[in-house]
Amino acid sequence: MKKFLLVLFSLLIIASGGYYFYLEIFNKGEDIWICKDGNWVKHGNPKEEKPSIDCRQQLLVGGDEDKHGCKPSAGYTWCEPKEKCLRTWEEPCEEINNITLNNLVTSLEESLVYPSGWKTEITDKKPKDCEQLDLYSKNYKLNDGYPILERGAYVMVRVCETEETDIEKSFEKDVLDKNVIENIESIKAAGVNAFQYDYSFEGWNATDTLFIKDGIYYTIKLRYVNDDGKTEYWSIYETLLQSF
Repeated sequence: MKKFLLVLFSLLIIASGGYYFYLEIFNKGEDIWICKDGNWVKHGNPKEEKPSIDCRQQLLVGGDEDKHGCKPSAGYTWCEPKEKCLRTWEEPCEEINNITLNNLVTSLEESLVYPSGWKTEITDKKPKDCEQLDLYSKNYKLNDGYPILERGAYVMVRVCETEETDIEKSFEKDVLDKNVIENIESIKAAGVNAFQYDYSFEGWNATDTLFIKDGIYYTIKLRYVNDDGKTEYWSIYETLLQSF
């Protein structure tokens, strides 16, 4: 009987030792941080601090797929313009090209608010990867020689492809010589951050408003004869900006 109890006790020791060996070596995943509903959640009692990276960026394994083969549980949705599954916080779905830009300026020509007597023109004279809508006041007139504005006003609406998302960085990098611009202001336009400034350069007196929205860089320019001209057409310019 004593021999039987000794054998049984030995087996219990071996079994318990094997169990703890299993927990230590093979089952470390029990005490971990897991990503649940976009947040880090404790599983067991992990010794490590909560991860500092966004858990949505972790590779999630999901068994569900939609009709396009995307896995919603992993944050993937179908992007029609790019014809692939993606996570929108990693890569925007919108894809801008010259065709959609052309459609945009055409729709702007119809939707922007400006005086009925003004002439509009979608011009070919614009930078690559951009489209441009020009608006001219009824009394618009350039000098016959050097193209100095004699009277009236001109508004340029230019839309361009961009990979930039921060108008402040783009402003610092792209805007012409800072020595010729003044009255720089940070404002709101089309519901987003924008920069607005005046400049006078080689016969041009103008105000520019710049902003980035949905992957498109907007430049809205008001050209006028002088300060009195700016005052005369300013309310028209502001109304036009508010119609974006």
